[in-house]
Amino acid sequence: MGRDREAIISFIQRLDTCDQDAILSLGSSAVFRSGDHVFREGEVAGSVALLINGCVKICGTARNGRNVLLALRDAGDLVGQLPALDDSATRPSSAIAIADVEARIVSRTEFRDFLLHHPRATYVLMQELSRDLTEALRQGKVLGSEGTLGRVVERLLELADRYGAPTPGGGVRIALHLSQADVAAWIGGSREAVVRALASLRARGLITTQRRTIVIRDLDALRSDICVTAGV
Repeated sequence: MGRDREAIISFIQRLDTCDQDAILSLGSSAVFRSGDHVFREGEVAGSVALLINGCVKICGTARNGRNVLLALRDAGDLVGQLPALDDSATRPSSAIAIADVEARIVSRTEFRDFLLHHPRATYVLMQELSRDLTEALRQGKVLGSEGTLGRVVERLLELADRYGAPTPGGGVRIALHLSQADVAAWIGGSREAVVRALASLRARGLITTQRRTIVIRDLDALRSDICVTAGV
């Protein structure tokens, strides 16, 4: 579930060596601690960030004022590239470090110049934007067709695919520290509903949880379970 394995390959990994060297030479290095804003919603989009290490969550504010988690971005990914292509654009969302992040901050002018002189990189960027749009449309269908439990299972499977680490007992530990509030913001639900969904999965023996740590005890069983939980 979630992005397929090919789509998990980062922007920088898709570039050839020449384009990699070129974009890594741009801008300046910056370090962000967990919880720091890399970009803020509503500010002028004067730069992009190329993540070298760490992970950020992309968050926005819905019309009802609720915080929405839109996506996760990892080392090698670009952040803020779309509004940076528009002279007058402001940022539609915030980028917040989940863990400590190292990034190259590249000005809008430098980024555009890079794209003009590196057509292969421009094509890769178009592919990335297309995948993001396709994933957003898919997630819209998920939100409209599955209950809270099914949506939580979807996200756990995506996290396992992207950040999972095997455990001695044959399970998968999700090595990314998302709070229950983060998961709720990601599935478009309440924290209380996420708590109930996780409790249900624990009761069935599918997962164990500690503070910001989830271990999926049987990944195949959880994948099968999503077919049962859809619509719950």
